[in-house]
Amino acid sequence: MLAFIKKSFPYAHDGIHVEELAAGSTREIADSVFDGLEAAGYVEAPKPQPIAPIEPPAAEAPAATEQENSGSEEAPAATDAAEFSVRHIGRGKYDIFIGDERYTHDAMTKDEADAALAAMI
Repeated sequence: MLAFIKKSFPYAHDGIHVEELAAGSTREIADSVFDGLEAAGYVEAPKPQPIAPIEPPAAEAPAATEQENSGSEEAPAATDAAEFSVRHIGRGKYDIFIGDERYTHDAMTKDEADAALAAMI
């Protein structure tokens, strides 16, 4: 289960290897321990974050005119969409990231994440 970490605490996701879960992060934890950690004030269910539409950068008219006048065909300029990626977040779940920052907190399957990314671009 995906959980927002309210207070830092040590956690062994596999029962053997302990790691420190930092306050303010969102991590996958076992369903069997979520209720107890929530009652103790360590975690809470993450709040859904709305996905803002992505606005393409405004094209400048003079740049288009120069391109038309030059007669050469240049590749279109790269957009910010190149920064988006689908990454594995654990336990067979995937999410969409912008650079190193997690953009959605939906814990989707690979196919769902790929479809959501395609819809955003």
